[in-house]
Amino acid sequence: MLSLVDLFLNGKDQYTVFAPTDEAFMNLYEALGPEVDEITDLPAELVLSVLQYHVTEGRRASNSVVPKRNMRTIETLLEGTTFKVAPDLQITAIGNTGNIVAADISASNGIIHIIDTVLLPIN
Repeated sequence: MLSLVDLFLNGKDQYTVFAPTDEAFMNLYEALGPEVDEITDLPAELVLSVLQYHVTEGRRASNSVVPKRNMRTIETLLEGTTFKVAPDLQITAIGNTGNIVAADISASNGIIHIIDTVLLPIN
């Protein structure tokens, strides 16, 4: 299985990452209960799925992520999963909703959009 580090450091491919803020992670840990204080307290397979759900192939600036009207479906690296983005920057995921709070941060291997929630690929 290809690791995420290998995937992002191959130097060839471009990705768009929807990166949650630190506060988003703290809110997730609080919602999960007292037994979760950090990401290492979660099963590795779950963490990998959540991370893949925050990434899409290609360098997608906000003008190709945020629609002018209706909703835009974003296919993620987690096989068979998507989330939707609305014109008001709201993201509707499988298990929750969030918002894009900063967009179009350029990186050598793609673009980063900062979001205020850890998107969940589960109900």
